[in-house]
Amino acid sequence: MRYMLSNILKNKSELTDAIENNETITYLNLYSLYVKKDLTVNGPYFVDGWPLRYVLKWFYKINVDLMSFYVNKDFWLDVISKNKIFVIGYEEDSLDTLSEALEKDNIYVDKVMHGFHTDLEIINAIDKSEADVIFLGLGQPRQEIILGNLKTKMPVICCGAFFKQLSKLEYESTGIVRSLGITALSRWWRQPRMLIKRTLLPLFSIKNSLL
Repeated sequence: MRYMLSNILKNKSELTDAIENNETITYLNLYSLYVKKDLTVNGPYFVDGWPLRYVLKWFYKINVDLMSFYVNKDFWLDVISKNKIFVIGYEEDSLDTLSEALEKDNIYVDKVMHGFHTDLEIINAIDKSEADVIFLGLGQPRQEIILGNLKTKMPVICCGAFFKQLSKLEYESTGIVRSLGITALSRWWRQPRMLIKRTLLPLFSIKNSLL
């Protein structure tokens, strides 16, 4: 995918403004550059992953905060607690477990919808929704294609596996691994072939993907 440099959300203040202005928001990581290379993301986005943060700083002279979901867990939990939330994504058989696990931690989601509906069904559900904020966990580039076809102006945010991580259905590196900055090394150890596809190959797409 291709991203407009002018649409980067550089910090939490800009991210908050985008949510309050009913923007559709996605994220940019290295893998984002590798998929659907003919698709341009026209809305705002935040940076997920330190390699791109440094590329933006060194080559484009743009300073951005790292705003990955799990890194900014407290920020997003605050958004969830203050709004009526609709989560769309993940597998159908995981949604009950997800909701129950979240409630045990006093995290309340008003509505969930699995991600195996058609794009049109999801678009219609969003356009008819009365939620304050909608989170999409559909994967790239499907979620960005859906964002581009929405008619209703409201905050719709691509969130990856964040809600699965919150509910402990999927685990993100925390504690010592994250503090030492070796999250990437642990991932390489577990899934080297996938990481080559998601991190090394996209590096060659940066110049043509940041517009």
